[in-house]
Amino acid sequence: MASSPYMYKRFILPTGKVVEVRRVERGHNPEVVVREVNEHDQLAPRDDTLTLNFLLKHCKRALA
Repeated sequence: MASSPYMYKRFILPTGKVVEVRRVERGHNPEVVVREVNEHDQLAPRDDTLTLNFLLKHCKRALA
C-alpha cells in the first residue's frame, strides 16, 4: 500500500510560527504545502509552500 501524501504534522519555523504540513508535492525539488496555525489552534485560510529541504533542515517538530 502506498503512503498518503497527506501528513498533517506540525512544525515550528525559525521565526517561531507554527505550521501544519498538509501534503508533500513530489518532483525534482520536493515541496511541502503548509498552513499557518494561530494561537487559537486554527488554520489559516490559505496554503503556502516550503521546500522539503528547508523544512527538514531549519524547522523543529512541534509536540502538539
